[in-house]
Formats: sequence, C-alpha cells, structure tokens
Amino acid sequence: MKTVFPLLALLLLPIDAFSVDTFADEAPWFNVELVIFEHLDPQAIRAESWRQEEELPVIEGTHVLTPSSKSKNNASLPPYAELAFKLLPSKDRYLNKAAKEMADSQLYKPLLHIAWRQPVLDKEQAKPVHIRSQGNTIDGLITLSLARYLHLDADILYHHKTANFTSDNDQFAGIQTFRLKESRRMRSKELHYFDHPMFGMIVKITPFELPEPSHVADRPVFAPTKNDSKIKK
Repeated sequence: MKTVFPLLALLLLPIDAFSVDTFADEAPWFNVELVIFEHLDPQAIRAESWRQEEELPVIEGTHVLTPSSKSKNNASLPPYAELAFKLLPSKDRYLNKAAKEMADSQLYKPLLHIAWRQPVLDKEQAKPVHIRSQGNTIDGLITLSLARYLHLDADILYHHKTANFTSDNDQFAGIQTFRLKESRRMRSKELHYFDHPMFGMIVKITPFELPEPSHVADRPVFAPTKNDSKIKK
C-alpha cells in the first residue's frame, strides 16, 4: 500500500430523501469535511493496467447537498432539519490550509473540497450522500453510519481526461474512469486518508451539538474544534 505522501505528512505539524426518521432525536450529529485530490504523477496512469468502470454508483434515494442559503420548507421536519445536508461556506471549513498546500504543491491537484453536517444513523437506516464536483470530474457517494464506532463507506468515481482527449458529442470520449471504493472505521476529530494510485481523499468528522430549536436560526453554521489532527490510513 502506498505510504503517506510528503505533503500529507506536513499536515501532521434537492433533498427528496428526507424523512422524519432521518432526524431521530437520539441520532448524533457530525460535521463532515473532505478534500479529494489528484496525484500529479504522469507515470501513475501507466503504472497499472486499468479497466474501464462500467458499474456506476446508484444515486437514487441519496441525500443531495444543497447551498446553505436554500431552505427545505418542510413543516413535517423539526426546526434543526434546516442545518442538515447543506454545503458549508469556505470560511467555516477546517481543511482550507491543507487544500491550499496541496494546490501550491507539484504533487497534488485538489478536485473537490466540501463540508456539510448531518445526523448519523445505524447502517440499516443510513443513506448515502451524493457528492459531485463542478464538471462532474468527481462523482460518488459517501455513507456515514454509527454502530459502536463511526463507519464511512466511500464509492467515488474520478473521470480523468487522458492525453488524447477530444471534444465531441461523446462526453466520455478520451476519459478514463477510476474508482475508489473503501469502507473504513473512523474516529472523530482525526484526519483520515483514503488512497488510490490516481487520486486520494482526506476526511475529517467532528461532533456537532444541536442548538435549542428557538436558536437554530442564530447558530453559526459551523463550529469545529480545531484540535491537532493525525492522518489515519
């Protein structure tokens, strides 16, 4: 398995799927933040024999992340449902520095950096969150569930333009698709690293305490605890 890369080592110093059950009173809430990035190694694509991915993740019935300004307007849901599955603004994200260091390096290229918050249910009830980058370069599912420990299931496609890419009516012409599919036990407040020869992902999950219903509208969108983080492989 690939070792932790130099830059990562530096890091050590519309929602139709909603239901009332999604917001069960006993369900703990977490902030979720991830950065997906490409490895800028020109030899990586030639290092292995890649097969074209034909089976795509099933996105029906998943949670769709919406802008923080969009209201759900659903009277059947509790007031704090307004806080769930909304994209958090850049100023409220924890991993901005990590993403910038990647962008400034010659080893990585950030492809998607997003954050949201959600209630976390057991594996039988948990529904995936559909994530997608602008231009659909990244398209996939993140499923967070809770048993004795937090678990994250990632199924992510990276549509990579090859050197002979040509623009025509076929949106997949000249595109090689790579897939990262992994299930991982997680620890909150720690930085976790998911690896693939062509791209990778760092994820941080932080507990979130729901405000009192009368103060939901006044609550800051994101209030993570900025403790020192360790990458878990």
